[in-house]
Amino acid sequence: MKTFQRMTRKTGILIVLGVIVVLAIGKSFFEPLVLAALLSIVLSPLVRWLNAKGIPNALAVMASTIAALLVVGIIGWSIAGQVEGLLAEIPKYKENLVKRMDSFRHLPAGALANAASAISGTDLGGAPPAPGHADGEPAAHPASRDRAVRPGTTSTASAQPSAQAEAPAMTWGSYVALAETALAPFATAAAVLLFAIFMLLQRDDLHDRFIMLSGSMAGKHNMRRSAEALTETFAKIGLYIFMQLSTNILTGVVLGLVLWAVGLPNPLLWGLLAAMMRFIPYLGMVMAALLTTTFAVAISPDWSMPMIVLGLFAGIELVVSNVIEPLLYGHGTGLSSLAILVAAAFWTFLWGLPGLFLSVPLTVCLVMIGKHVPFLDFLETLLSDRDSLPKDSLMYHRLLSMQDGGMQTEIDRLCQGQSRGKALDTVYLPTLRIAEQELLFERLTHERFAGLLQNMRIAVEDLAGSEPANPPPGPPAEVASPAPAPAQKILCIGALGELDQMMAAMILRLADPAKATMAELPASTIAEGIAAIAREPVTTVIVASASDTSTMTAISWCRSLRFAFPDLTIIACAWDSDTHAENRLELVHRRRKVVICRSIVELQELLSPAVASAA
Repeated sequence: MKTFQRMTRKTGILIVLGVIVVLAIGKSFFEPLVLAALLSIVLSPLVRWLNAKGIPNALAVMASTIAALLVVGIIGWSIAGQVEGLLAEIPKYKENLVKRMDSFRHLPAGALANAASAISGTDLGGAPPAPGHADGEPAAHPASRDRAVRPGTTSTASAQPSAQAEAPAMTWGSYVALAETALAPFATAAAVLLFAIFMLLQRDDLHDRFIMLSGSMAGKHNMRRSAEALTETFAKIGLYIFMQLSTNILTGVVLGLVLWAVGLPNPLLWGLLAAMMRFIPYLGMVMAALLTTTFAVAISPDWSMPMIVLGLFAGIELVVSNVIEPLLYGHGTGLSSLAILVAAAFWTFLWGLPGLFLSVPLTVCLVMIGKHVPFLDFLETLLSDRDSLPKDSLMYHRLLSMQDGGMQTEIDRLCQGQSRGKALDTVYLPTLRIAEQELLFERLTHERFAGLLQNMRIAVEDLAGSEPANPPPGPPAEVASPAPAPAQKILCIGALGELDQMMAAMILRLADPAKATMAELPASTIAEGIAAIAREPVTTVIVASASDTSTMTAISWCRSLRFAFPDLTIIACAWDSDTHAENRLELVHRRRKVVICRSIVELQELLSPAVASAA
């Protein structure tokens, strides 16, 4: 158990490589198991629904399996009928297809022109024309060609009898090989169906055994985590299959109806083809569009029908991919777009066509394993759609490397969906903390630190965010002083250094100029600050502290300000202070009647709605 818990990432990589080798070697064994597991996940909701209606589990499993077989049979029967009708109509389209290809023969010599010449010169219903027959010129009679031999030579045809190739006789081994090839898909389908039935019959027992196995390896205290991982994996795979099936059916129905409306024959076939091919990531719809457009070229007297068909495929796929799918399940799989494409190529290389259809569910399982198994976390980093770094680290690197134009767009993405105060607390201030640590350990030069602060100030000035529709009511219970009244003058002071000054600039972004006047006091000593306030009185002073070191200086500011201005409202905003600083802050709160805020969000609640702006 301890060995399992102490496994390193290097060990995890070796384990993954070993699993890949085993999957490649045991392809014929693992394929039916994985397909059966996927089928059981698809049918499990129906089985549970039947169980809830009082139907015994065995009958529910059999009813669900029969229903699935009926659906597959109906789809197969429909496709077979459509294909049979299409094959019967192909000779009617031969002449039109030849005309379409003839239009390419006038192009400059090249692969396209050569292919068009070959197609237009081929009898689609029989054999190619005799050699020497071109542009209506009659071909020479075979007898005349036989007589046209060079002087002094004898005709090969007359000298030697024509040899006729005889077909080799079928042996017992040939019959066995032919039978194995023909029956292999049916045997695989039967194995998948049998495995799926038993998985559904014992699904709860298999679920418990998997949790027990995971707990025995990772420790019994991790059984709850194993159960959560298994539940999340099944939920993501089930959601992906259900939503993918729903969108594919919708796409096929809409496409079939539109193709029927524009007059394309066999619209049901092309709709079913599009619905099934969309299970292949990215390339499936392209292949369906090419096949349907080729058929439109064969039957249409001009190029209008192929262009309409191609435009319909492109338009419907754009709407489904960019509107319907994100609306239904967003990032339901948790996979990045590149990961889906790479996974499709990898699983196709490993298992062929079944691997292509199974690529997304299998990759979802890998991401879930990486999420919940520490030494395999690189799988989640490589394949998932989450940010590879925390938001504060991402913003730190963006501020160091990006120019003004792209910088703000990227920062807005990182802070999307957060209020201004929340964004400042969770992204901006942690970024300053990282910069401070990098400067302290000399991994960041003073010049680059100054450039980062300049970019940060630009980002703060352009800060975008969305505030809650209903702002939180009033100050917290422990606040001794009431919130500042509207139209008051508030002064923000950075307690010690550049980071505190930057935090004071951030606090200024919380104010609505129509409700209050907020200003920032430039860096100065406590005595200079008191003198400035005496010259231009204010009603409220906010002392900002962005680090533990500056928190003690902020406390000194509060004591001196209270001694100099007994009636002044003083707020100390000490972000992320340690235990020692917290004790000192609590002491100054009780003795000096200073309002303490431990985050910008708390300060925003204190100032709202009298002062804070509703961004």
